[in-house]
Amino acid sequence: MNKKILISFVFLFFILLLLDPKGALEGSNAGLLLWFHTVLPTLLPFIILTSLIMRLDAVHSVCRFAAPVLGRLFGLDAYGCYALITGFLCGYPMGAKITADLLKEHRLSLKDAQFLLGISNNASPMFFLGYVITQSLDCPEHKVPLLLILYGTPLFYACCTNFFRQIAQKFRFKKQLHACSLPFSAASEAPKPAGRKKTFSFQMIDDSIMDGFETITRLGGYIILFAMI
Repeated sequence: MNKKILISFVFLFFILLLLDPKGALEGSNAGLLLWFHTVLPTLLPFIILTSLIMRLDAVHSVCRFAAPVLGRLFGLDAYGCYALITGFLCGYPMGAKITADLLKEHRLSLKDAQFLLGISNNASPMFFLGYVITQSLDCPEHKVPLLLILYGTPLFYACCTNFFRQIAQKFRFKKQLHACSLPFSAASEAPKPAGRKKTFSFQMIDDSIMDGFETITRLGGYIILFAMI
């Protein structure tokens, strides 16, 4: 975004807050209550547990049964399947957060991280069924088609995208073989092999809790800000 446009938007937002403090307060209260009553209790435990699983390097154990199926459908390894599962079950921003963490730790290639970012950032079933369908839309009788639309769309997109990824990979592989170069998967992009499970310590729990509160607090700030807007 252009810097001048961003500055203009910030000043406009500031002026609107001064002109309508009551509306700003109501929006802020609504965002805070949504974060405190819905997002915090449903998302924070998942953030802490998923962070602890990564610190223990237990991703392969968690995805032992799901990884063969999801890996064949979407062309992902165990780490990519873990990011996909957490993104669907835990809700946003867990899919994007896990994907970013795995990329920083070189457990995912850049191409897989870009692919996952477009499909793994979804609303959690608990949030969607409880807050969106029941409380906001008040149509629990339509939960099945709404769930199919919400989760079927990214899964269908992922299948189609993976199909074209495989075609592009085969084409580039043949092109590189013809040029007598390295295989398609460059060593600089390849994820690190999984190591042995790390020894448990209470410091891991402390780090996971602090990481969870940092993430959930940042998310709360965005919720309050957009509720005010």
